[in-house]
Amino acid sequence: MEKTFAFIGNWSMAKEPGPLGIATAAYDPQTGGMELLEQRFPQIKAGAFCLDQARGILYCVNERPEVPGETLGGQVFGLKIQPETGALEELTVSPSFGPLPSDCALDSTGRYLIVSNHSGRNAITKTVQDVSGRYHLVREYDETAVVLFPLDRQGRIGEPLDIARHMGCGLLPNQQSPHAHCVRLAPDTGLFIVCDKGNDSMYSYRIDTERGKLVCCDRIDCVPGSSPRYCVFHPTKPFLYYNCETKPLVGMVRYDRYGKLAPVTTVHCMDDPLVKGMQSDIRISPDGKALYTLVRDNSTIVVYALDAETGVPTPVQTVPCGSSRGGRWMTFSPDGRYLFLAACPDSQVWRFPVAPDGKLFPPSAAAQAPAPSAIAFYTPGRA
Repeated sequence: MEKTFAFIGNWSMAKEPGPLGIATAAYDPQTGGMELLEQRFPQIKAGAFCLDQARGILYCVNERPEVPGETLGGQVFGLKIQPETGALEELTVSPSFGPLPSDCALDSTGRYLIVSNHSGRNAITKTVQDVSGRYHLVREYDETAVVLFPLDRQGRIGEPLDIARHMGCGLLPNQQSPHAHCVRLAPDTGLFIVCDKGNDSMYSYRIDTERGKLVCCDRIDCVPGSSPRYCVFHPTKPFLYYNCETKPLVGMVRYDRYGKLAPVTTVHCMDDPLVKGMQSDIRISPDGKALYTLVRDNSTIVVYALDAETGVPTPVQTVPCGSSRGGRWMTFSPDGRYLFLAACPDSQVWRFPVAPDGKLFPPSAAAQAPAPSAIAFYTPGRA
């Protein structure tokens, strides 16, 4: 039987959270259990993963405002996976070129890595002089940057090729500047989507490989004050779905191969639409029949059935998720039989069996890890 490893990142909001880093676990596909083997890289506050299956590399952002003695802003690591044991070794590390890097994504060729920097809410007050000679005070915030990195044949990260800087703000006190949160690759298109919590927008990008540049194809506005957080793509249809941090909404967008975005609908994830409804991750079943959003405010996962033709989501189930504060990251097992939740407040990874119609059975504990934040599965030898 082939081996499968699970990598569990650890992340905490505490300033002195104790051990962080990344745990390696042996995964049992029959039971959905995880046996922890080792934990390494305590210096990494692992906010998000993306996996290069072909080269056996786990890319990970170190979600820090800065790394004292190392760099301003956070970092992005490439960790080589030992196929026999699942052990991780540092292959490459680079500054993320912004504070609090929150996500990373590979292009389909393995030649590029895109990193989104959320940035903090720090501001400085400056004096400026206008053309008339009058002085004014202005406030400047940390820059929010989406960074394009090249990768060499071994997967090592090179110097940035391009940086896209977001502008604008939202309605809320925590939306005084942009906050690029997730970056995700659309299937079979070469397009990337970035959700920006700070200016209530979604952006589509493509890579101009001849010039080594990020090209913004489109930008759409979401509901004001909603803070779009994560997005996920339908596996076979040109639909994407996103959730929000400051409104109990899940949105649906149609996209085309040129990157044009067209909003379709929004639906609520809580019975009371006036409740804040802070959400974390959003996932779709491998067959494209069900959508799942993680609601931290009431520690539930809301399940939506997706119409086979239109893709429109309809809520069909709300499941207590076994966490005191909802957790941070969800992912499916490689065979789609289980949905896993990294519940950082509980130091627990929860396992939900998935029914044929996409509904979830009650959870059970799969593994314990300090403040789990992200999960990725790796099976050596798979393309």
